[in-house]
Amino acid sequence: IGAGAAGRQITAIAAALGLKVALFERGAMGGTSLTTGDVPAQALRAAARAAAEARRAHRLGIRLPSPEVDWDGVRAHLARAIAGVAPNASEERHRGMGVTVMRAAARFADRDVIEAGGRRFHFRRAVVAAGAAPVIPRLPGLSAVPFLTHETLFDLPERPGHLLILGGGRTG
Repeated sequence: IGAGAAGRQITAIAAALGLKVALFERGAMGGTSLTTGDVPAQALRAAARAAAEARRAHRLGIRLPSPEVDWDGVRAHLARAIAGVAPNASEERHRGMGVTVMRAAARFADRDVIEAGGRRFHFRRAVVAAGAAPVIPRLPGLSAVPFLTHETLFDLPERPGHLLILGGGRTG
């Protein structure tokens, strides 16, 4: 259950071992890692690193004008990064491995039965790789200020003037 990074890797390994595999995903194929996690975060870090290196070039005897961040260009870079990885997470790729892909929420109906999309699937082993959601900490005053999560950061129409990160997870 879950077509994020972990679910996809386990699915691919199981299919390569010749096991009969069903993959259940109620949201976007690729999960958080592809859409709002590692892939866009790495692309954003690469853009930030390039701007920072340009700002420090004078230390190496290279004079460059101060970099101008084109936020629309950065967002296009993020979209290209996601699009470049998306085929690896696609439904078609998994079906090509012989995997039954169900684009529906799954639930355990019994100790050896999963229901999804109006169908029942009997299994011997199940892996739940359902991902995670952001946890909003209970901090006094936080609800009074606009805040972002990894689910909303990459959709900002304008570049933020400043940013404070709470949380040291991988994306943070």
